[in-house]
Amino acid sequence: MKRIVFIVKHRPGPGRRISFAARMLLRGVKVSYAGTEADVKYNKENLYVTDDNGAYEKIAAQGGKALAIVEEDGARGARTHAEYICTDVFEAEYKYFDEVWHRLNDLPMEILRTKRLILRETTEADVDYFYEMYKDPKLTEFTEDLYDDPEEEKEYVRQYREKVYKVSIYGIYTVIRKKDKRVIGRVGTTVRQGFDEIEVGFVIGTDYQQQGYAYEAMKAVLERMDGFGETKRFALVMPGNVSSQALLKKLSFAMERETTVDGIEYQVWKDGNKQ
Repeated sequence: MKRIVFIVKHRPGPGRRISFAARMLLRGVKVSYAGTEADVKYNKENLYVTDDNGAYEKIAAQGGKALAIVEEDGARGARTHAEYICTDVFEAEYKYFDEVWHRLNDLPMEILRTKRLILRETTEADVDYFYEMYKDPKLTEFTEDLYDDPEEEKEYVRQYREKVYKVSIYGIYTVIRKKDKRVIGRVGTTVRQGFDEIEVGFVIGTDYQQQGYAYEAMKAVLERMDGFGETKRFALVMPGNVSSQALLKKLSFAMERETTVDGIEYQVWKDGNKQ
């Protein structure tokens, strides 16, 4: 996103406009105002924000989407079936607009950055890399396998992006090594039926193991959960998975009990510092 373009009938005072523009500029995003809907020329690199139905429809006619402004009392604003609606848009922070822009353009959100890694939402393009990773029997010995048909896996990812990423703070993300942009694994959180805590999980390709990547990614995920106030978490580990057990110990998890999930025996490890 390079620019936020407002097409609004009801502009706020200059103080609020200047404050908003300054906050966005700190993140490298310019702010401008189109005079009327006739001035609108859709650019995919811009986020359009409007309280005008005509402007919204014109953007849609050019193949784009916009963020609609509606007053809290519904007295005025864009009367549309917009996917995203905001009431007090000039008080919103950059993070909100960035996510809306990514969602409207069906682009994956970057979730976290560490010293060596990027964690972002998974895309269908990642699936081919996953199949290369999962060819190694050392990896699949202790990990749930992918679908036999890659197209089924890609469809699963498409559905996951729509039903999980857009509505939940939890999710499984792709791990990318910064220095060469290589997909090296997956890490994240999920809600598992039958458990009160949030499940955490990770898998790193065998070519990238024993280099501290799993620890680095998991530590970042756990710190993000702390920020959400989600301090009760667990991991399911197969009894013979010694390397994962060692990593969880390093992260202050402890084995609590054994259980069976979908006919598979697991150990339940819980975060000892956060219970």
